[in-house]
Amino acid sequence: LLKDSSILIHSGSLTKISAGNKQVRRFFLFDHQLIYCRKLMGRLQYKGRINIDQCRIVDLPDNSESGVCNGWRMENPVKQKWIVLYSKTAADKRKWMEMLAEERQQAIADREAGFSVTDAMRRAAYVSTTLPSTQSKTKLLLRANQKYKSSSSLREELVTMAVQTDTAPSSLNRPQSQGSEGKKKLGRSFLRKHKHVT
Repeated sequence: LLKDSSILIHSGSLTKISAGNKQVRRFFLFDHQLIYCRKLMGRLQYKGRINIDQCRIVDLPDNSESGVCNGWRMENPVKQKWIVLYSKTAADKRKWMEMLAEERQQAIADREAGFSVTDAMRRAAYVSTTLPSTQSKTKLLLRANQKYKSSSSLREELVTMAVQTDTAPSSLNRPQSQGSEGKKKLGRSFLRKHKHVT
C-alpha cells in the first residue's frame, strides 16, 4: 500500500460482480488503487486491489446489466478484465463517482508536480503507524537513525513524535480541507513536508 499510495480518499461497502458472482465487500479508495476486503469474524480480510491507473470507469444506466442499479463497470484493457460495482443508493453512487474523479485529478496533479514517495518516507510512515506503544516506537525509531543519516530533521521529528504521544499516526493525517468532510487523509502532509529527503 505504501509503495503506490499516500492518501485514503473514500471508503464504503459495495457489491462486486465478477465472473458471475455477487459479493459484498468493503472498499478503500486510495490514490492509484482501490483495495477491497471482506468482513470475517469482526475483522477485515484483504481480498484484492484494482489498479486505477490502468482502468477506465464506465457508468451503467439502471437495469442495463443483469438488473444492476446504481452501478458502474471498471475495465482494465491491459489485463482484459472488468468488474461491476454497485451501491445501495443513488446518493452513494454519486459520492463514489465524485471521489473516483477526485482521485484522478489528484493523480494528475501529483504527476505534474513531480511528487513521489521515497523509500525513506515509506519506512518512516510504516514505523509511525505500525508500532503498538510509545516505548517500542522510540526504540525502533532510534535504531532506524542509521537508515536516515542524511535526514536529521526527519529523524528528530519522528523520535519527538513517538516520545510525546501514544497516537503518533494521527499526526501523519493531512488536515481536512473545507468541503471534504469525512475524508481521511493519510500521510500526504507528512510525506510532502519531507519530499526532498533521500
